[in-house]
Amino acid sequence: MKNNSLRAIWIIPNILFYLLSLALLAFNMANAQSLREIHRLEIWILALLILLLVSFFGTFQIKGWIKKGKM
Repeated sequence: MKNNSLRAIWIIPNILFYLLSLALLAFNMANAQSLREIHRLEIWILALLILLLVSFFGTFQIKGWIKKGKM
């Protein structure tokens, strides 16, 4: 497998995680009052933070692989 295709296999899902994070942020902002009323806003914010951490970790991991020449 070429390096370019390997990069695409790892980078495309990472970009999708960032897009999902943006969608989740928009959902949280649009429904904050309703989620607060049913005491679920904290859970959704925690899910957003975990998703962002996974995205950041993936980005740094891919960046490290590229620097080391593994990708």
